[in-house]
Amino acid sequence: MKSGNTGRNTSGPGIKQDKNGITPKGPGLVPVPEKRLFFILTIPLVFMIMGYFNSVYLVIGGVLDIIILFYSLFDVVSTLSMKDFTLEIKAPRIFSLGRKNSMMVTITNRCDMPLNMDMRIQIPEFWSEIHDDRNGVLNLEPGEKKDVLLLFCPQRRGVYTITYLYLRYKTRGEVFTIREKININLKVEVFPDIKEINRYIHLARKNKLYEIGIHKNRLQGSGTELESLREYHKDDDSKRIEWKVTTRINKPVTKVFQMETSNLVTIVLDCGRFMTTEQGGMSGLDYSINALLILAHIIVQMGDMLSIVAFSDKIIGELPPGKGKNALKTISRFVTKLQPEFVESNYKLVLSYLHTRIKKRSLIILFSDMIDDSNYSLFRQSLHFLNKRHVTLFILLRDIILNNNAKMTPDTTGDLFVSAAAGEMFLRRKEAITKLKLSGLSVLDVLPSRVTPMLVDKYLEIKSRKFL
Repeated sequence: MKSGNTGRNTSGPGIKQDKNGITPKGPGLVPVPEKRLFFILTIPLVFMIMGYFNSVYLVIGGVLDIIILFYSLFDVVSTLSMKDFTLEIKAPRIFSLGRKNSMMVTITNRCDMPLNMDMRIQIPEFWSEIHDDRNGVLNLEPGEKKDVLLLFCPQRRGVYTITYLYLRYKTRGEVFTIREKININLKVEVFPDIKEINRYIHLARKNKLYEIGIHKNRLQGSGTELESLREYHKDDDSKRIEWKVTTRINKPVTKVFQMETSNLVTIVLDCGRFMTTEQGGMSGLDYSINALLILAHIIVQMGDMLSIVAFSDKIIGELPPGKGKNALKTISRFVTKLQPEFVESNYKLVLSYLHTRIKKRSLIILFSDMIDDSNYSLFRQSLHFLNKRHVTLFILLRDIILNNNAKMTPDTTGDLFVSAAAGEMFLRRKEAITKLKLSGLSVLDVLPSRVTPMLVDKYLEIKSRKFL
């Protein structure tokens, strides 16, 4: 086994150990007969049948059986005795939810025989393997070293253990296939979409946030105190161009204003049954958390404080207000542990809790969904008091299945009933949203795939208009 700095390494049964003396745990070797062995066995079978007429053929068939038995044993034993290879596994400790993730296995063939291998890992629950003809399959000549890429997509957050690596290769005589199970015992964590966060950071550095639907010019604020001048970008507001400087240096220059900082933003996550609906392999709560983490980076950049409250039929947990880059790790750890529950969310409880806990005027962002206007009546009174003191923003994640069923053209009687029921539910949902807006609340009714850019833009709009 080789030791690497970029990943985690392991060794397996029949694999040459390194100087660290790492020993595999619980090896599993299972020789499986190939078609060639069954074809060879038909030869003594023919002699056995002929022995019905002449006993000499019985003897010949018996001798052939013994020869084939010893040849088969020799084939397996010689292959296992000659088998000498090393494995090095490189896997990140954190995987992104709902994304294509990879694990690299480097294998070196140290024996004098070619190795044709298929390689797979034990797929944890709620993970799916991404199949590709090139992945997990390799042909190794003696002394050759190759990398194998294993691809999979986690669909639940949490901590998982990848216990086994499975190898499959043929013996020297190709009469058996050896199935080998290697205990690698890798512990990994599935976080919200880390790759999307990294993409945001990358685009932010290049001033290309418009590629993911975020209007970068709003990040600069619209206050009255001039902070600085900088080169004009294509998504900046043309009204902010400083024409005197632009004329002098013959290059567009825009004004950057100082926006108020140290505001409190409280994000409330509904972890009840409305957030269990899955779209594209991810729940509504997963989409909300992904958007929350992007927004958290913006909030840190703007100098505001962020707190989080998670609830279902009870208050699940609370993260006290924090600011600065150190708060981002705490936020990631907190939201990663949250899972949606098949219970009715208690809106009265959480709104009363917020009314008691949050004394300073702040922006309250509630992630949830609503089926009809009956949900509005559950917390109408609480909303009145909450919205008098704070700025409240409701993020309602639209159910794309309900949306499509309401708009589909029915072909059968069953489709007609489904379309009518979905249409009625969709209409009552719109009525509930109208009531929320009439009560003075800001409401975003969005598809889960669009929630991140629309949420960020809304937050920046609230900041720039000095609603807090």
